[in-house]
Amino acid sequence: MPPIKAASSASAAALLERSGYSTSFVGFGSGATNVFEVAAAAKAGVACKELDPDVVLILRKLSKKDPQTREKALRELLVCLKEKDREMLEICYNHFATLMDKLIVDGSPTVRMLSLRVTSFFISSLKKAAEKQLKVVMPMVLIATCDTSLSVSNQAEAVLSENFPGEKASQAESIFAADTANLAIDIIAGRHALVQSQKYDCEDSPEQRVSRLTVQCLLVIARLAQSASNNTQFKEVLESFFKQTAVIKNLTKGIPAVKSALLGICLKATDCVPLLLDTPLASWIISNLDSADSSICTKAFEAFTVLLSNERFYSKFDVQKSVVPKLLSVVRRKEVHWRHASKFFLPSYAVLVPHVNDQAKFIKSFLESFIDNLPFEIGGSMSFWAESFAECVKFTYSNKETVAETTDLNIVEVLLQSVELVREESSDCQETITSLLLWLLERNVLPLENTTFLLDSLQLNLMNKRPQSDTTCVLLVASASWSLREFHGALLRVPPLHPDFVKPLLTCTDEYLEHIDKSVNLLSALGKESRPSLVFAQVVLRILRRNPDKVKELNLLSSSLTPLILTEISSVDWPMISSSLGIELIPCLKKIIAQWEKEKNHPAICKVLGMIEVAERGEVLSALLNDSCSIQFISELLNTLELPEDLTAECSRISFHSLFNNDVSDEEIDSVLQTLSRFPPCELLVRDALLSYLDESMSSKPYSLASLNRIGLVCSQLLYSDSRYCALLPSQDELLTMLTDFDTYVTNDVLAKYGLFGEPFHNEKEPPGSEEHLLTSLEKSARRALIYLSIDCEDKAHDVSLAYAAAVFPIAQMFYDTRWRCDVIPEVISDTINRWHQTFQSWNEPEKKVAWFWALHSDCSELKLGSLEQWITRFHFESEFNFLSQIYEHIQSDASEWEDSIFNASSLDSSSWRISALCLLAALNHIDEVTLPSLPPELLDFIMCGAVTALDSCDERMDPKGENPAQLESLAGLALMLFNECDKLSCHNYGNSFDTEWPNFFLPTMARIIVRWFTFLKADSRPTFFVRSLVDALLRIKQLPDELALKTKLCPELDKFGYDPIRQTLIIHAEDLLPSDSVFIRFAALHMLRILSPIMYKQENGQWMEEEKVSSTGPRHLVIPDTLARMIDTATGWPSIMAFDAALMPLSTRVVAVRCQAFLLLDSNLLVSTIIEEDDHRFQ
Repeated sequence: MPPIKAASSASAAALLERSGYSTSFVGFGSGATNVFEVAAAAKAGVACKELDPDVVLILRKLSKKDPQTREKALRELLVCLKEKDREMLEICYNHFATLMDKLIVDGSPTVRMLSLRVTSFFISSLKKAAEKQLKVVMPMVLIATCDTSLSVSNQAEAVLSENFPGEKASQAESIFAADTANLAIDIIAGRHALVQSQKYDCEDSPEQRVSRLTVQCLLVIARLAQSASNNTQFKEVLESFFKQTAVIKNLTKGIPAVKSALLGICLKATDCVPLLLDTPLASWIISNLDSADSSICTKAFEAFTVLLSNERFYSKFDVQKSVVPKLLSVVRRKEVHWRHASKFFLPSYAVLVPHVNDQAKFIKSFLESFIDNLPFEIGGSMSFWAESFAECVKFTYSNKETVAETTDLNIVEVLLQSVELVREESSDCQETITSLLLWLLERNVLPLENTTFLLDSLQLNLMNKRPQSDTTCVLLVASASWSLREFHGALLRVPPLHPDFVKPLLTCTDEYLEHIDKSVNLLSALGKESRPSLVFAQVVLRILRRNPDKVKELNLLSSSLTPLILTEISSVDWPMISSSLGIELIPCLKKIIAQWEKEKNHPAICKVLGMIEVAERGEVLSALLNDSCSIQFISELLNTLELPEDLTAECSRISFHSLFNNDVSDEEIDSVLQTLSRFPPCELLVRDALLSYLDESMSSKPYSLASLNRIGLVCSQLLYSDSRYCALLPSQDELLTMLTDFDTYVTNDVLAKYGLFGEPFHNEKEPPGSEEHLLTSLEKSARRALIYLSIDCEDKAHDVSLAYAAAVFPIAQMFYDTRWRCDVIPEVISDTINRWHQTFQSWNEPEKKVAWFWALHSDCSELKLGSLEQWITRFHFESEFNFLSQIYEHIQSDASEWEDSIFNASSLDSSSWRISALCLLAALNHIDEVTLPSLPPELLDFIMCGAVTALDSCDERMDPKGENPAQLESLAGLALMLFNECDKLSCHNYGNSFDTEWPNFFLPTMARIIVRWFTFLKADSRPTFFVRSLVDALLRIKQLPDELALKTKLCPELDKFGYDPIRQTLIIHAEDLLPSDSVFIRFAALHMLRILSPIMYKQENGQWMEEEKVSSTGPRHLVIPDTLARMIDTATGWPSIMAFDAALMPLSTRVVAVRCQAFLLLDSNLLVSTIIEEDDHRFQ
């Protein structure tokens, strides 16, 4: 028996299909299974075409109770529709048009908004094909434009603007206005099915739904009444709506929002008064004039003013009993409604006055009601109050009929209260009230006694409340009204004076100014002010121009107004001012212009200087001009005034100097260059500009690559602007001077590295300064190089500056490869090296070596070289081995002139020392682990004996004081370098004479000389080539050689321990050198102490045991050598640490590790306690 399958509607449908029955009306795939689809089919009256299954599934979700499900379905529908073809899209549109009305009034605002978005998609996609459903769609879209939800109304507006752009939107509204109004009226009357909520829609209650849709439909009718006013069909629909009295009366009983919306429609009608009077709306309007709802309040007042303009209103309502009391109440109550009602008070008041019985009483009550119940409960309303009050008072006193009825009104008291009320309010409020006062005074509408009382009261009240009342006072006197002249004079008599009190005197009439001046004596009053204003000076000048004799009343020399007066004078005024000052003119100008310069008031300076003679300008400016002056000021002086020659030159100097001191921004450089083109600096100033800048910046400013790059940019612009600025670039003499100065420090290093002989070998030039001076000079040259490398210039003069920069690079590299190899490279040097590489990295190899290329390929056949020059040339262009071999063969020949002088320091004045130096250098470059075994015995012997001969002969001529010629130190240093290299190679066997002769002869012989030369070192010795080579060689010596011969030094403290003179000398000298500032000297001293340390331990501990200071059976302890102990305890810093290192060196590793705390404390007593007996055997 086959398995029983579960029941399935799909399988049932399939069975019916196979049986020949149609399933279009029952299947889930049909277009009539959803509640919306059924409704659509019923409305269409025809069988609908089949929808796609995915659309059907989405449409089912639109009847779900959960609003989020409906929202999701609409979003899915929108995505799904974008994938459909036009035919299916049109089918879906026809279905959607029949159900969209329910969606657009759905309780969920999001559903309403999304349904409008789907509608817009249909219309924009189908275009003309969408027209057949617009009669159904458009009324709902228009109704949606007045939706209470802003997102929904905005989306409805978007449907119109996107699909009916421009004027087409208005045309669409007009076309569908009647249909929309009919639909809206049916909904308002409750006759349409949409009023009833759908079973699935539970977002709002039935009452809420009815209210929402009613308000929405009333608003859309009001909207259409304005946009479709010429549509005859719409007018007919609207008239029929107003005839539905039952509906209208029902609306008048609705909620305020409904009444307000209905009122909006009524106001759009041609003659709405009968409609309003025949319904409860009129009473509702009057009662809602003070509504807190802005919309209701505004609509009520709009309708109120319409009613007041119609005589039928007065026949139905008793104005005295129902209208006037309510209007007065609205004005008296200072609540939130004022913000919206205030603009309607004047039209309501103006229309109502003729219709009241007792006009005088009404006017008095109405205007006084403005003052009642102030201040407002809510801030920010006084501006509305002031505007409305001023309008109503002006209206009252603009009409003869109303003015006649103001006899009982105490307007002065009301005005004074209004002034007091706004005194602490915004300036706009105060300006409104003061404008009202000025209007009343200028119109002269008040009785004389009232005007007099008003002015007296204002003066008394405002003067007593200064400075709080200053703003009101300023507004009152601003127009210089003749009626307020006495009040203005009273203000000016009481200091301090506000500048705005005085400002009206600049524009007032001459008669007004004369009256005030007589009343106050303005020159005296303004001159006494401690804080003068420019306005004061302008008023003083106006008075003086009218009456020049009054200048005698001013003490211009001491008055604080004088600087301000001078800024305002013209050439016409100058004779009056200058004659008043007389001989004090120049001292006075000096003082004032110095003050202006501090204030950066440069236009005033130039203006005043332009009024005096050229010579007097120099006298005034001579003490003022300096490098701190603003470059804008200097440029203005040069460009606007004629100055004395010396002053012009000084201004030019300051302008030029400012370019190098960051006083000028990048945007101002062009302006300064234009000034300098007219007033160029002298050549000497240009030539010294960079050096002056570098000297100043190195002494007062930290290094900055950006600043140097900026100077390079400035130089580039100067060079581009004028050829005279080529003096900024270095000359060949400056380049040679720089090279020569540095050459005195590195002559021997150049020889040792390149085999080149510098000029100082000939002239024996002494180094110009200390190591600090050398470093400063190098950094200064590096900064110059960075500036030169930053210059963009195609002039050939720039070649020398590039050569200067290119020369600094190898010099700096040489120093930090040799004498400063233990120091950190400063940032300026590293930046120079990096910039050099960046600048020249683009050179091709032939360009980079253009000089060598020329030298190698030139025809030198006619060039005759002497013997020495030929040998030097061979050194540079032949291999080291060939050069040494040829030298050896030449010396062995009978024709050799160097047989007795080669390697001999006694021949330094001859050419042989150069050959000796080149031989040692060639040996250094040739000998290594590979070449040494294959070196011919005679050549090896020649080299080794040459090194010993060089050291020995140099030793004979070596000055213990260190004052040796460059040639001697060069020869000795090269020999020491060769010793150092040979000692490194001695750790291997080479199967030749070197294996036995080095340890047995060459090493001890040369070591004795090296140790002796150690005693020639001084604590302040420069790290020269010789000193560094000597230190390097000394570090290769592990023990003292025998048969040392030294100039001895003796020390009683060491003598008592039995030290021989040689060791005493070495200990004393090492102790003297250890505190040296030079790292080379310190390490030489340390190395000697490390060599001597085991000897010292043995010597002093042996002496201690001989004196029987310890028991022969007790524990044994070592004592630290006296010299080392003293240095550990008394010295500080590196000397103490190095002495400690020398003291630890002979001890076992375990002892040093266990007692390393002694190192931290640097205490010799603690160190003594750590040296245990097991170490005694080292020294026995």
